[in-house]
Amino acid sequence: MESQSRGLLLGVDGQLENGWRLGVLGGYQDSDMDLDARASSAEVDSLHLGVYASKRWDNWHLSLGGTFGQHQLETQRQALGQTLAADYHAQSWQAFAETGYRFESSTGWVQPFVGVSWQKQRNDAFKESGGSAALAVERTESSTGFGSVGVRGGAELGADPLPVRVQGSISWRHAFDDVDTVSEHRFLGGDSRFSVKGTPIAENTVVMDAGLVVPVSENTDISFGYRGEHSDESEVQEGYIQMSVRF
Repeated sequence: MESQSRGLLLGVDGQLENGWRLGVLGGYQDSDMDLDARASSAEVDSLHLGVYASKRWDNWHLSLGGTFGQHQLETQRQALGQTLAADYHAQSWQAFAETGYRFESSTGWVQPFVGVSWQKQRNDAFKESGGSAALAVERTESSTGFGSVGVRGGAELGADPLPVRVQGSISWRHAFDDVDTVSEHRFLGGDSRFSVKGTPIAENTVVMDAGLVVPVSENTDISFGYRGEHSDESEVQEGYIQMSVRF
């Protein structure tokens, strides 16, 4: 499967007198996915809202938060010479917490960390249009938990006041609970139902991330990076370009 995503994320945060930093965020994302092996494609438009908090105690760091997403999906597939399409909505929820201890030196920093997260996904029922092979699909819902342990680090290249930063991480992630998804289908012209098993979530995954942050001004950075997820069941590789502007 090939996918491309574009989006905008805005957030605001502030620090309280007790040391906690609290923030809210909102964003929009547009994604296109193509699965040539099954002659199918999808376009997903997503709106995200979230809250987060963090605090440091010397070298210890704690962060936690939650997000909600509202998604509109438009799918299309080829079957029996027919072009079948559907338009429906989905919702997602996520909560996370992470703690780590940061070791610093004159050349950079390293931070071992552990984290947990939970996510829930709900897809509304929908009906395809376009021909006799069109399907009606019932609503699906799943909840999955994740535990992670890993290490991240970074260093600055060049002199002040605007040094280039390199950063990276590697971690092991374990998934539990609803790692297999099953949806109930029927052809619009009949009553017989059948089950379709979705792509399973890998129970054990190695996650790697590497990036370069280039400051273009005191308040603006451009990041270039790579992210990979490797497991026995699947492999995901993606590159990204991101601009961050602080007000």
